[in-house]
Amino acid sequence: MSVIALITFPMNHEERAKYYEQEVRGAPVTDHMNFRCQKRLAVWLRTQAMIENRDVSTIIRRLINIAATAEGYDPHGC
Repeated sequence: MSVIALITFPMNHEERAKYYEQEVRGAPVTDHMNFRCQKRLAVWLRTQAMIENRDVSTIIRRLINIAATAEGYDPHGC
């Protein structure tokens, strides 16, 4: 799946709910990372967090997991 496909086919409400449910049951979130991004992206991330009623870090984790999985990352650690 390409990044274009991720942008073109966003997750629907049910897919997001399933992801967030699995995240709670998955491996604990123990590591902390900081990154710089463009102002437009930061505003979009904060807006998306408000729309989904989630913390910004939760939105970032979801989007990074989707992109990393497309690059070969296995979120289940298998």
